[in-house]
Amino acid sequence: MTFGETMQKLRKEAGWSQEECAERLGVSRQAISKWERDQSLPELEKMLRIGQIFGVSVDMLLGSAHTSGEPEQEKQPQQAQNAPVQQSEEQPPFQADGIPLTREMAYGYLKHQTKQSFQISLAVGVLVGSLAFSFWEAHAAMLLSMAVMIFGAVLLAGVFWGRQPYRQWKRQPLILEEELRKELEAALMQSDKKLRVFYLTGILLTAFGLLFCPLLIPAADAMADDLALSAGMVLAGIGIALWLYAALQRRTYRKLFQQEKGRGTR
Repeated sequence: MTFGETMQKLRKEAGWSQEECAERLGVSRQAISKWERDQSLPELEKMLRIGQIFGVSVDMLLGSAHTSGEPEQEKQPQQAQNAPVQQSEEQPPFQADGIPLTREMAYGYLKHQTKQSFQISLAVGVLVGSLAFSFWEAHAAMLLSMAVMIFGAVLLAGVFWGRQPYRQWKRQPLILEEELRKELEAALMQSDKKLRVFYLTGILLTAFGLLFCPLLIPAADAMADDLALSAGMVLAGIGIALWLYAALQRRTYRKLFQQEKGRGTR
């Protein structure tokens, strides 16, 4: 087997697409494609990284290519003996001591999680806001409420049923270089002020929408009361979306640090 064939075999055993493999290595999908077609070889640093994420040695990656003169019948038993145990998609063959993170991998993870945080918070906000139409007795209002609620449910389902390229990170400790750790901590501190504003604003809007809006209009004025209740649910939906987004974003950063810290205590 050539290097490209070996890498393709390991990638498919891990259940990764070329895009997912590229994200972990901090390269483009085109680079993965060229390597697997034996159009080029990765640099030594990338070769070592490939060995780390697949839990194999560089000799194993290149060994088959250097022994191409051996008869195929003689190589097959040796390959079967030395090949890594195939694992399911849920348990890819990561290195036992943790996942070494490059800058590209860390920021790729943050970008992916930011998108998910936005989608989750928007979906929950839409679900809460859809209740605004339930206070109106008109049939059209009820249909609109159901339509908005279904839209929010589809958004939320898309997060959990969509592509999860980083789910393996939950089962392995992360290895952060000190320079990268300081850079991520600085990025967290820089975004922390904005996230705190989002969080506090969200809490205030939620409280105002759920607690104060129902008390603004006397119950005797049914139409105005329904309007106040509807406005309160819309404000609550916006508020929940804001503080949930802020909470998820802070959790994303801290998850990197906590998993990395956990490595030293094992």
